[in-house]
Formats: sequence, C-alpha cells, structure tokens
Amino acid sequence: MQNTLTWMVLDEKEFNIYSTYKAGVITSASRTVIPIRLYNNYMGVEKQPDLKNFGINFYFTDIEDSSLLDNIKILNAESIELPTTRLNEVLTVNLTNEVIISGAPNKGDSKDNYYDFNIVIELPKDVKYKINDLKELTCDVVYY
Repeated sequence: MQNTLTWMVLDEKEFNIYSTYKAGVITSASRTVIPIRLYNNYMGVEKQPDLKNFGINFYFTDIEDSSLLDNIKILNAESIELPTTRLNEVLTVNLTNEVIISGAPNKGDSKDNYYDFNIVIELPKDVKYKINDLKELTCDVVYY
C-alpha cells in the first residue's frame, strides 16, 4: 500500500490544499518564505503506511532556472535550516533520520500526520531577472 500524500501551503492563517501554488512576484534582493505542510493520509479513515525513510526533491521545470537552487534554503517548523544536497538540477533534503509522518486515520488535525517546513528563496541584489518570467519550482517526495 502506498502513502496518500497531500501538499498544503499556509495562506494567511490556515493551510490549504494545492496541486499548484503561485507565490507571487519574486525580485532581486527579496526574501520569500513559503510555509509548506506535507500530510500523510489527510482525513483518512483507514490506516496507511507511515511515511519514513524519505526526502524531498526540489527542481525547476526549466533547467536554465536551476542556478536559482543556490538561493533556496529549507527550514523546519522551528526555523532551523535543514542540510541539503545539490546534484545537477535537483536540490534534495534527506529527512530519513529526522521525520516519521504517521499514516493513522485522522480528522485532519493530528500533528503526527504532517510535517511542516518552509521554502526560503533569497535572491541576491546583483542579479537581474526578466520581467514576467515565470519560475516553476516542483517538490517531490523520494523514498529511500
């Protein structure tokens, strides 16, 4: 049985489900923080496997945007930076020893069933970006 994973983004005061999220305009010398919640078995009525021995890959749709990965940090809910590894066009955070997300049945409010983290994008002042140039950052769970 595979995990039933749900991605959520914090909108003002509550987390909402998104398959695609638009973070808005990111400019030079800006700092953008995107609070993410990864939920296992959200509102599930049957037991699912716990999510463990996993990581999250981050990559841009357009390979030419991969240089921006150098400007991304991943912070846990306590704002502690998590170690990442970059291999070519993919940035990975390995959560194997950090996180187990329960697959137990829940009503969407069990802290054991989710993991909160922040994607922080800090762009340097000296880089110029094209106006209206859309950047798509994808997040995927990888199992180890």
